[in-house]
Amino acid sequence: TTAETAPVINQRAITVDPSKRTQLLRHLIEQNGWRQTLVFVATRYATQHVAEKLRRAGIDNFNLDLMYGLPGQNLDEALSDLRQAIALQPAHLSHYQLTLEAGTPFAALPPAGLPEDDTAERMLAECLPRLEATGFHRYEISAYAKAGAQCRHNLNYWRFGDYLGIGAGAS
Repeated sequence: TTAETAPVINQRAITVDPSKRTQLLRHLIEQNGWRQTLVFVATRYATQHVAEKLRRAGIDNFNLDLMYGLPGQNLDEALSDLRQAIALQPAHLSHYQLTLEAGTPFAALPPAGLPEDDTAERMLAECLPRLEATGFHRYEISAYAKAGAQCRHNLNYWRFGDYLGIGAGAS
């Protein structure tokens, strides 16, 4: 899928609840399949294109996920990625380091070129003040939001609130 062939995004194509962030990724997966969606969403041009489509549909409350500490990434590239993400003006930004969890296939065969720990720490240290300077408040370990755009269901988990889990992953 490319930005040109992506489904038209409008109020009918996505379930929009003003109390929640837009679940764009789910829609794209349902429309295009998992692998194609990851390729589509992973490109800068496609991300900008989707953000523009959301705005034209009247949707301003959306989240961007931005990873740092990627294979081959240096500090300048991490800062450039952040600048580009901020320029899209999301209401919410998830900014987190690529983490290899012990016991997973990913950790058993890690990708080449991962930044050293001190480089990844510096990436975060340099990104934090830039997020704050552009109006993003850090309210969780890797979650940043404009005023009033915090993800309420995530806050509920962090505050040990009640919730109902349904399905295979709910145990």
